[in-house]
Amino acid sequence: MTHSPHMLTASIFAAFVFSAPVHGEPDVVVPGGEDVRRAVSARRGKTALSRLAARMMPGEWAELETKLPDRLWSAPPPSKGLHIGTWSDDAHWDSRTGQFVFFGVRQTRKLVAYSESTNAWRVIAFVGEPNAPGLKQQFGHQYSNNAFDAKRSRFYTGEYRYDLLGKSWQKLPPATPGRNTMTFEYFTAMDGLLSLARQPAGTLRFYSEKTGQWSGLGQIPVHGYHSMARHNPFRREVLFAGGNDSRAVVILTADGKVKRKRDLPAPLTVRHGVVTVDPLTGRYLIMSNDRKFYEFDSASDRYRLIDDFSVTAWPFLRYEAPVVAFIPEYGVTMWADKRVLLYKHRAMPD
Repeated sequence: MTHSPHMLTASIFAAFVFSAPVHGEPDVVVPGGEDVRRAVSARRGKTALSRLAARMMPGEWAELETKLPDRLWSAPPPSKGLHIGTWSDDAHWDSRTGQFVFFGVRQTRKLVAYSESTNAWRVIAFVGEPNAPGLKQQFGHQYSNNAFDAKRSRFYTGEYRYDLLGKSWQKLPPATPGRNTMTFEYFTAMDGLLSLARQPAGTLRFYSEKTGQWSGLGQIPVHGYHSMARHNPFRREVLFAGGNDSRAVVILTADGKVKRKRDLPAPLTVRHGVVTVDPLTGRYLIMSNDRKFYEFDSASDRYRLIDDFSVTAWPFLRYEAPVVAFIPEYGVTMWADKRVLLYKHRAMPD
């Protein structure tokens, strides 16, 4: 595969991480600085989330009892209450503030968040705020358009970003003309936002925090139409995968190199699939469209089946479309819809 001469246009930034012990597990890496260390330490063992995660055994799913407002996942009027989480999976966790954040769309937009400190969910109002997105979006879904800058606690929905600390919005220049991008992801090691466009297929672009400009990174085999992306701070890489009629997988490394990996063993699109990261191993957790749960190790380029749910029960309710984030400090992933489930991964043997 050839690489664009424009790679890499931004300097490489060292990861901001610290090690934090998780009860009963090896040390894990948590993105952030000293203020994040203090915030995590202050919450550990004192919240419903941290206590449940500490009790869980590897391979276990467990429900977190939280305060969920009625119709939290329903799009606001004039939408007829359609589910904002369908055709999307990419929520994000902020270790600094202890929040799970998701921006969803079904004709109208909605920003929701879970607070570890209160163990409750809320809607974050944004309509009418300076530089914020508008309420209505007539067509489409959220797709894989959410991203998160853990170093600065900034949440992205496409080219809009929300500062969780300053509670303010900013609008970035457009990555591509029109509604051409279904896949965005922030890459801490490159310190900027990645955009994967579907026209021309697989066009990868990068917005540098340093320069405030977009630049081209060439084209990759993942075409971008209903494709997915996931930042992996534990391995300092970003995975791009799947999409309509494609099982291609690509890793973008911290030095700007594109590495083609083995194709997915099952269909994966943002419509029914999920991609997240296990904080304890740095391996990817993939729920395919046909309800098979895989572990993918990008280092060894191997897929391993975790569960096909032929013997164990499917963990979700009918019509649920969970959105997912990994929680580094507790070594679990959070799957949220009508119920909130935690999953603690048991690494598959080599």
